[in-house]
Amino acid sequence: METKGHNRKFIVCAIEAFGTSLLLFGIISTNMAVSIPFVVFAPIVYWGDLTGGHFNPAVTLGVFITLGEYSKNWVFMILIIASEIFGGMIGILLAYLGEFKKTDVVVPIMAPFNPNTKTFDGQGTDEFTMDYNVVVNEVICTFIFVSVVLMVKGKHTAGGTRGIRAAVGVCFTLMSIIASTSRLGASFNPAVGISLTLNSFWLLKETEPYMYHYAYAYILGPFFGGFLAALFHMFHAK
Repeated sequence: METKGHNRKFIVCAIEAFGTSLLLFGIISTNMAVSIPFVVFAPIVYWGDLTGGHFNPAVTLGVFITLGEYSKNWVFMILIIASEIFGGMIGILLAYLGEFKKTDVVVPIMAPFNPNTKTFDGQGTDEFTMDYNVVVNEVICTFIFVSVVLMVKGKHTAGGTRGIRAAVGVCFTLMSIIASTSRLGASFNPAVGISLTLNSFWLLKETEPYMYHYAYAYILGPFFGGFLAALFHMFHAK
């Protein structure tokens, strides 16, 4: 949608898929949540001028709304979002192959940690008490993250040192909100919510409801947060 992307739709979609796959690979391959933003730093710097450097369907939605030209861009937006989700699945597959036959595989779980029970909310039961907490956290934190992305991007992705500074700002914003709210799941990316839910439920044949109960919040919450961020950006941009 940005930087003459309509002239190279396949390249844009392929890079968005690859960048998102790197993000998911990094999430599964590390147990340090605050290190995850640095996984997307290099893709944003390398490919931001080509694709806009989204790697997040909530960001893509926010960019779509703020750019306007909806009749021209809506199909392209759907293609990019589909590519990001597909890339997330590829990242899951790569991480799964990389961990093959290891005895201490770490499986990131999309579920909030309940401070009262000291376990993931709903683990071992069918009682879930933190839906409101998770939804509000996803909406607010995604709103903050996407707002920062839209403010540093402007209408077109900056190049050179400006692009690097923008990427640093985005990554540190993401690191801050992850560090602050990691016990509530800290997704802020629908592709992450979808991919990690499928990873814990399908690939590993898990059946515990807590592993997929909150999937709706980690998928719809970021989309709504991105939507609100776009409206806010359009209101204050002038």
